[in-house]
Amino acid sequence: ELWDYKPRRKPAVAPPLEPSSIERISGTVENIVYRSEDTGYTVCAIKLDTEKKDSLSTVVGACPAIWIGETLTAEGQWIHHKQHGHQFQAKKLTCIPPTSARGIERYLASGMIRGVGKVTAERIVKAFGDDTLNVIEKESKRLQEVSGIGAAKRRLIKASWDENKGVRDIMIFLQSHGIGTAQS
Repeated sequence: ELWDYKPRRKPAVAPPLEPSSIERISGTVENIVYRSEDTGYTVCAIKLDTEKKDSLSTVVGACPAIWIGETLTAEGQWIHHKQHGHQFQAKKLTCIPPTSARGIERYLASGMIRGVGKVTAERIVKAFGDDTLNVIEKESKRLQEVSGIGAAKRRLIKASWDENKGVRDIMIFLQSHGIGTAQS
């Protein structure tokens, strides 16, 4: 009937996780599907460290800062979302800058550093390998050894690196003291 009222069901709210149901996973961030800069809510695809094949797993949760190529450690539980399928619902996310040359290259090419795109990231990593992030952080003048990077571009890269690192450190510090991403 037209007037037959059926109340809508309340949206399912995930119950608090019990300590015994909390799992920990770790992997490399391959793609950021969605990210709210206001709340830090993130949906990303990661390649789990435990997986031998190239399959990706979806992880959702709040994180102060996250970039492609980083290692992500998440605590939470696997759920089956009605619309989006199998995913890991994280209560805590921790990101660690990459250590492998491939990870560093993807990290730099992700757009986080002004002046560094895919080609420049490839050249920098080819020159410095696994030590690339240390070179940018502590010996940035050496970036001028890389073809296509002059003094002005080196300064831009270093300034962008310092800015991102400063913001990231502050966000992580505030989140560790109970202040959410939106508030910080």
